[in-house]
Amino acid sequence: MRKLIIITLLVCSVFLFAKKQEAPEWLDNPKSIYPDAMYLSALGEGDTRRGAESDAAGNLSRIFESKITVDQTYQERYRELTKGVSSETEELSQMDRNVGIQSEQTLFNIQFGESYTDPKGRVHIVAYLDRMKTGEIYSSKIEANANQVTWYLGQKKETDDLLKKYALQNAAIIIATSNRVLLEQLRIISPNMAEFIDLPYKMTELETTLQEMGKKLQISIQIKGDEENKIASSLKEMLSDAGFSLGDSGILKIDGEISFEMVDLDKQDQKFVRWEITLDLNDQQGENLIHYYEKGRDGHISYPEAMARSIREIEKKLKKQFIGKLNDYIDGLVMTK
Repeated sequence: MRKLIIITLLVCSVFLFAKKQEAPEWLDNPKSIYPDAMYLSALGEGDTRRGAESDAAGNLSRIFESKITVDQTYQERYRELTKGVSSETEELSQMDRNVGIQSEQTLFNIQFGESYTDPKGRVHIVAYLDRMKTGEIYSSKIEANANQVTWYLGQKKETDDLLKKYALQNAAIIIATSNRVLLEQLRIISPNMAEFIDLPYKMTELETTLQEMGKKLQISIQIKGDEENKIASSLKEMLSDAGFSLGDSGILKIDGEISFEMVDLDKQDQKFVRWEITLDLNDQQGENLIHYYEKGRDGHISYPEAMARSIREIEKKLKKQFIGKLNDYIDGLVMTK
């Protein structure tokens, strides 16, 4: 009798194990439980559940294939500008589940459904967006952003300070750029909801106005020790890309100094150049707005090559650090609600 019980238990265990390992229907067809009319869904797999979720979210983002690319700097500035903008936005941020994807898409309200571990130990999972609920979140976000753009433009009319006007216009464009991406995503999530969105501004007009303001907001540059004018030329290009015009009669002035020194470190295969750079951005009254200092050392097989590498390194740091400080200062002039 005891042997019969043991055998019965073993048979039941084998049956349950086999049933447990049976692949679910959704593994081949996730739309069987997430119909396309109500959901957007995608499968993912990985060695762990977290890895499977990341893969599924990435596959879900590829449905969107956005033609609008937003610079990472813009994304960071958008996050800073919208911190604590209103209680409504704060509530939304708490209820959202947003996932940044390697494809440069950021999707809100991603959910993860059923999971399955195959006999090889690989985890499979479904990522999905509920079209109705997610569409409502996107609509609310777009509306909140549009209100913020309108508020910036209204504040611009209240000041005579050209630099502050520029900052407010720039902030409006940053928010509007993010809104453009959200609206494009909403057209895929819920086309009907997207049709009802009526933005109170036009992107082309915002950009044209900023360009016109940038022409008035000139910056002059003078850097001592920049004998071949390489650093000044690179800095002018960076500032131009940021929307500023360059001129000797600018209301902003960059005074700087750079020095290079050849260094012998007793390394036969390399020559080194040590460098230092200081930049100060001042307004018309001489008030210092930004102070920047950096130093470094770069080596190569010859001094000319080491010098060229130093120049490239300085340019890289200026683009990331000095322009970053300038953007922080500009954004800091913007008053939030």
